[in-house]
Amino acid sequence: MNKPGGNTAVVSSYDAFHARLDNGGRSNVERHLTVCRREPSGGHLKLWKRLAGHLATLTPHVIRTFGQRAVQFYEADGNYRRQLFAIEDLRDGKLAVYTANVLEAAVTAGVLINGSAPDHHPILFALGGAPDEQLRIESLTASNTSSAPEYYRHMLDWNRKAIRITLSTDATPAQIAAAEALCALSVTA
Repeated sequence: MNKPGGNTAVVSSYDAFHARLDNGGRSNVERHLTVCRREPSGGHLKLWKRLAGHLATLTPHVIRTFGQRAVQFYEADGNYRRQLFAIEDLRDGKLAVYTANVLEAAVTAGVLINGSAPDHHPILFALGGAPDEQLRIESLTASNTSSAPEYYRHMLDWNRKAIRITLSTDATPAQIAAAEALCALSVTA
């Protein structure tokens, strides 16, 4: 697993992610990255590559692109596959990461602090490692997302619950590390 600040690990995990894509997926990702490279700060490109690489290290099975908009990550589930993550980039200065709803485990583990809003409303959680910083998280269920896009709808099948973590493309290291920790927790949940 990547160390949150380790640049070498980020590069190698992204390279491994890229190598697992089929030709169509590589083409979609390269077109997406071309757009990201046009941004002056470079934060968008670095964050997207870091998150894609991290999610790939957590899921050794299929990776599928949904055009240039999203990437889906799967694990083997018997003869089938089960979606664990998605990353969405609407090119609006934010990235959304979809993962299993592990909010309770994250609070218990100290990754997040507090948060008390209804399940379907976005909420800002304080970070355990940086209490003055916050992470925007929304709980998702089949009932509160009836028109969910294809790239995360399968994460809500069979009464499963998910969360959407929204990160600004200039997210802080603590926010990025917390998002990565939430994804890692969902693999063990």
